[in-house]
Amino acid sequence: FEIETGKLFIYSDALNPQIITEDLRLFIECIIAPNLKAFSKQFSIFKRLKYLIIPNAELFDKEACIYNQLLCSVYAPKVKYLKRDSIAYNSALRYLHTSNFTYFAPNSCTNVQLRTLKIRQADKNAFQNLLIQKSVIFKDSQIDAQLYANTNQSLKIQDKSDELLSRNVFQKDLANSVFYTTQLQCLQSHNMANQVRDQSIFVNRSQFSLQNVEFTNKKLSIHSQTLSEAQIDIINQLIRENDVFELYAPNLADVSAILCPFAQVLTAFNLSAFAPKSFNSVKILRLQLPKTLKEAEFSDLFSLTQIKLDNLQFVSKNFNNCRSLQKVQIPRVKRIKNSFQRCYDLCLVEDSDLEQVEESFRGSYREIKIYSRKLVGDEGKVRFVGQKQIEGDKFQEQTHDKTHNELYRQMRKFQSEQRTNWCQIIKINEKLEQVKREVHKQLQFDGE
Repeated sequence: FEIETGKLFIYSDALNPQIITEDLRLFIECIIAPNLKAFSKQFSIFKRLKYLIIPNAELFDKEACIYNQLLCSVYAPKVKYLKRDSIAYNSALRYLHTSNFTYFAPNSCTNVQLRTLKIRQADKNAFQNLLIQKSVIFKDSQIDAQLYANTNQSLKIQDKSDELLSRNVFQKDLANSVFYTTQLQCLQSHNMANQVRDQSIFVNRSQFSLQNVEFTNKKLSIHSQTLSEAQIDIINQLIRENDVFELYAPNLADVSAILCPFAQVLTAFNLSAFAPKSFNSVKILRLQLPKTLKEAEFSDLFSLTQIKLDNLQFVSKNFNNCRSLQKVQIPRVKRIKNSFQRCYDLCLVEDSDLEQVEESFRGSYREIKIYSRKLVGDEGKVRFVGQKQIEGDKFQEQTHDKTHNELYRQMRKFQSEQRTNWCQIIKINEKLEQVKREVHKQLQFDGE
């Protein structure tokens, strides 16, 4: 275990939970298990698990991930079988890297929102309440008609099957899905008039610009204060066809019409209100809102990790069920009431003007430090700190993709090192065998 990085390396083919103390479990954010063959709910003891790297696992057991509520990335490129409820109600999960030959059993993947989903074999009720950014259907896919297809939606679809099997999985808003490398005649034969693109589903537009709207390097910038309906349609179509990780709209007064469910960073300093359902993957929020919020206006944002609200002065019944929330900057809030409940990962709140806290900050797995000039002392897991005392508590922004890509690079490096070590072991064994043969010959000669 690396306490500095929160990574746990498991080199055996199974987990022995008895050797990991309960206190230590709460520090573990990433598990790398190269020899693990099956992932089960035995791993539910790691309440703060976010990144799972199991390159040789072949099975996800029943309810394998359902209790890992902070899990946001799974790398399992050889998994063959997903059992019932193995991926279910993981509200923060966005990356699910599986094999091209994975079989999805009944109700194996439900109530999640994923960036990519590859389907070759699926039972008739494998999927339910899915929102997928990119879906891949293979030419030889075998997918039964889904009982809950009307609850599943995919923004982009790459369907190479002759029967257009994506219709068996996705029906919700299917008319607006963009198809990639799919024959236009195939769509027309099923009375579908969707837009078709010739390139791969994984190819993004490099840049785009139109009247105060710019898109470059996965960042969408909107510089105007208002948008016409035509502009909104163009922007939403652009979002459907490309990976938009950041929305920068410093002057826009209303973003509710912009449907950007996979953006991770939102900057908007002129908003009169916020529509969280349009941005339920956002991890970093930089806003300047009115002094008070509507009840539950900022709740159930399961991917949110950092938020900065400079003008806010009172918080009531907000920021509840923000399970991944870690750091909060609300420097002018004087009173917090019935808020920040079940924020499992919360550890830092910067609020220099805070004077009163009521029925708040409950359910976190971590110790919460609240930096305030007017409150001191401890209340359970909550510590009121007058001044910053610990290095590293500064408000640092890091998007999930940087973390995900860094872990992926480390995993590839780890695999490369493993192959190198294995080659060295083989060479050493060959050399030992050669030495043994030479010694054996010498012993025979000496004996004679």
